[in-house]
Amino acid sequence: MPLTKVIALGTTGVAGGFTSQQVFTSSGTYTKPSGINKILVIVTGAGGGGGAGTNANNVGGGGGAGGTAIELIDVSSLSSTVAVTVGTAGTGGDADGSVHGTDGGTSSFGSYCSATGGKGAYNASSHNNDYGEGGVGSNGDINLK
Repeated sequence: MPLTKVIALGTTGVAGGFTSQQVFTSSGTYTKPSGINKILVIVTGAGGGGGAGTNANNVGGGGGAGGTAIELIDVSSLSSTVAVTVGTAGTGGDADGSVHGTDGGTSSFGSYCSATGGKGAYNASSHNNDYGEGGVGSNGDINLK
């Protein structure tokens, strides 16, 4: 399963909290349920791949975490469906040092909000213990690194 999710929680505006939830662990389409007034969208980018080590004393760095964007959306502005993109997790480096960890992919909820993936880490053989930088959320009410 990918290391990122898009969660859309729906509320009717009546006291009692959220009434439905759609969780995406792969890209797809959000379908707006009837009777929902607002949704809380949480988008997290995929993590970057870790770097490989050359031996027990010379380890590669860890890949960066994906960023997160959180947005409360009034669904009156939404069409009945919204494209959801779930970023692909980065892959780890190889032991011979020729391939470093790769970057995680960006996740998004249509054009409303998105979050970049974490950067891949370097292998120990070329950049000792360099780790990947984290991603960042954008266009959300709250954007996290």
